[in-house]
Amino acid sequence: MFPWIKKILTPEFRIFISLVLGMGLLFTFIHYVGHYEDKNWYAACTVNVAKVEDIGGQVSNSTVLSPKGVFETSECGVVEMYNAPDGKNIPEYVSQIQPGKKYKMYKTLNTRNDDKDFNTLRLEEIKE
Repeated sequence: MFPWIKKILTPEFRIFISLVLGMGLLFTFIHYVGHYEDKNWYAACTVNVAKVEDIGGQVSNSTVLSPKGVFETSECGVVEMYNAPDGKNIPEYVSQIQPGKKYKMYKTLNTRNDDKDFNTLRLEEIKE
């Protein structure tokens, strides 16, 4: 520490100040590591076609036939969904989406910066 601080403050008070500053830095670090900006998390798109397709392809010598939801939109291109929210399966979730309505589509983390042809986690109908 600085010599002038040693003369002014007692050792107990210096330890207290160090602990308070350390805790402040820790909480600041936790906040910035765990905080997400909601910029670009969703896009508002009008669904033209909602359909279910098989993923297809080979994984570990097995053919994957899991369904995926495909939404063709006018503003956002082709949007795909691989997992349905709320414990529903993909065909059930896609059947609830009505063509011609506008939906808020929440993007996945790996396609968040894409303006078109991204993957989505869930859709919310926008009431106009």
